[in-house]
Parts: sequence; structure tokens; C-alpha cells
Amino acid sequence: MIEYTIGFDMDKVLTNFEKAYNEQYREDQQFPQAGARFFDELEPIKCENNSRFEFNYDYIKHLESFGHNVYIVTAPSIPNLNCWTGKAVWIKKYLGEEYLKKTVMTYDKAVCSKYMDILIDDSIENGQLSFGEGLITYGSSKYNNMQKAYDQITEWSLENKKFNE
Repeated sequence: MIEYTIGFDMDKVLTNFEKAYNEQYREDQQFPQAGARFFDELEPIKCENNSRFEFNYDYIKHLESFGHNVYIVTAPSIPNLNCWTGKAVWIKKYLGEEYLKKTVMTYDKAVCSKYMDILIDDSIENGQLSFGEGLITYGSSKYNNMQKAYDQITEWSLENKKFNE
């Protein structure tokens, strides 16, 4: 069994960005994510009923219990400098202060592909494709829930699949 370094995106993977955005969007506020408290008040994504965990973030500590090294890899909202703090507040609240040391905030996620084997992300617009086979596109038909992403990582690990060689 191989141990991986895995990056988890935040928005739409761990946090319910879509729900908050839709609830706060108005004609006079077309960028609700620019609000001062937008990111630290995001709800965590709940797992489906048949999942072994309650929230998507619960998979992080479970993967670490098998020796995987997990990071948060999230892109900041450029028009909102408060998002850096808001994301850190959210991470501390739901994952613990130790994960603040394991957080990478970058608009270009390709910079992480040299140091990480796998990235779980809902988007392919900010360098995610540089992960090649190690990109798990969360929300796609193949990985429409976190259990499927977890199962894929477990399968790769048991097969000793290597990335970025």
C-alpha cells in the first residue's frame, strides 16, 4: 500500500459555497463572496446517507489514519482579501488549528502538482489538469460524492499506483 500526499479543495468540495452564493446573490451584490464573513460562515458539505461519515471533511482524518499526508489547497477570492482570513477561520473551526500549517492558498494549483500526488477539486480552470491521472474531479459523474473519491484513492493505494514520475 502506497501513501500519498493529497490536496483537498475547499469551495464546493469541503464547503457549500454554492448554497451561500445563491442565498446571498442580488442584483446589487453580484459578488457575495466579496463579503467580509462569507468564507468563514460557509456550511460544510454533508455526505450522502449511505456514506460512512457525516461531512466530506471527515474523510481527511480517515485518509491520514492510513498514512496519507493531506493538505487543503484552495484558491483565494481575488476581489476579497478577507477571504484569506475567512478560509483560515473555517479550517480552524472544522479541521483544527494544525491544518492551518497544511493549507496552501494559490490561484494556480499547478504549483502543488510537483509536491502532491492527488488533488480532489471541483474545477479544472486553475492548473488542476497538471495533476494528470491524480486529479479527482469532485462532482463529476465518476466522483459525484466523497465516498467514490475515497474508494478511488484506496484502490490506487492498494495497487501502488505512482503519480508524477
